[in-house]
This record gives sequence, structure tokens and C-alpha cells, in this order.
Amino acid sequence: MTKPCHSNQVTQAQNAITESDQKHSKPRHQNSHGRKIGYVRVSDTDQSEALQIDALKAAGCAVLYRDHGVSGGKRARPALDRMMGKLKAGDTLTVWKLDRLGRSTIHLLSILEDLQQRGIHFHAITQGIDTSTAVGRMIFGQLAVFAEYERSLISERTKAGMAAAKARGVHVGRPKKTSTNLSVV
Repeated sequence: MTKPCHSNQVTQAQNAITESDQKHSKPRHQNSHGRKIGYVRVSDTDQSEALQIDALKAAGCAVLYRDHGVSGGKRARPALDRMMGKLKAGDTLTVWKLDRLGRSTIHLLSILEDLQQRGIHFHAITQGIDTSTAVGRMIFGQLAVFAEYERSLISERTKAGMAAAKARGVHVGRPKKTSTNLSVV
């Protein structure tokens, strides 16, 4: 039975293939375009990463990056940031599910757009999204349309809220500056 991994208690035996392991051995699995890189995230320190790790290994990931006990709502995540800096054109970023990469549609789409611009493929195992295929690119395109729509709605709601506040006489924006000649008593 696999024990849950805790970020401060992970032993070498419990760890999946990691970046440091790759310095000592050649990647076991590579696709024809480049490396398969896996990303694992659980938001609660008591959750197990085992299901995701097993699926990513079975998908042929050569390296796994892990954020344990980190919310998907956070844009800055240590392992995600390191991984994004190491990915190269031709690599494939693989996750177990889309929500492991990000909770916010806009954040998720910004990551996927960055990958696409850099020539990096994306694969979400359980959703069957693989941007190295025509169907995967179509699904990615549909997600991008929804993200653009969501951005537009947010902008419209913000503008409407600001207009309503102004109509009620509420100051919108930064606080007005007070006199710069303040004396301290």
C-alpha cells in the first residue's frame, strides 16, 4: 500500500522520477518530438499523489515535477514554475487532469497558450486532450474561445460595476492624494 507523500517527509524511495534522477540516468521514455514531462499537484498535504504519479509513469513521462499541498488557484507554484522554465520545443507537458494544472480557466489558458507559442505539446490523460493531434488542437481551440469569452464577461462586469458606483457618487480607482506637505506632530 502506498503511503501519502508529504513534502517534508518524501524519501528517495517514495519519489517518482524527478529532475535530479535524470542527471544520473537517461530518460526511459521519449516521444518522437521530445521529452514527456509530467506535472503532479495535490492541494492538501494529506492527499496522495500516487494515482497521478502512476498514470504519468504509464503515459511514459521521463520527468515528474510535483507541487504537494499547493492550491491550483495559486499562479506561482514552485515546481510548476521550475518546470515551465525547463520545457523546450518538442516536449510534451502531461497532466492527469486539466485541473491539476490550474483551476482558473484564464490561468489555464494562459499556460496552454504559452506552451503552444513555445512549440510544446500538452496532454491531459483523463480528458483525452493531446495537442499533438488534430482533435487535441481542436479541443484546445474551443477552450481558448471560452477563455476569451470569460475575459470579455469579466471586463464587461467590471465596467458596469464601476459605472454603477460612479452613478452612486462613489469614487472609483485609487484614493485621492492628500496634501504632500504633512507635518508630523
